Amino acid sequence: MTQSIIFERPDMASIAASGMMCADMHFHTHYSDSYTRTEDVIRLALRKGAGVAITDHNQIGGVLDAVEMKSEALIVPGMEVSTSDGPHILTYFYSWRDLKSFWDNNIKDNIR
Repeated sequence: MTQSIIFERPDMASIAASGMMCADMHFHTHYSDSYTRTEDVIRLALRKGAGVAITDHNQIGGVLDAVEMKSEALIVPGMEVSTSDGPHILTYFYSWRDLKSFWDNNIKDNIR
């Protein structure tokens, strides 16, 4: 049986050499429940050589900030959507425009 999940620190150099990149797929900024500014998220991602999905709760300001910064960091546009019955759903998008469209059409007017 092949092990598909490895619970150890990734070898970033060999991952990069293979043409891939690691990414933290769940990161909050000061737009939801973190004190971390978007520019600090980007600085950390660049320093670590990793991508980051900015997934604030029902907000997209962190992603929009990152887009404005025009950084070389890999930013995965996302959002953690709160549901009416309690759970949160992580959503990811191919582009910040897709995220903004989703937010405008489904989230913005339904935040409680």
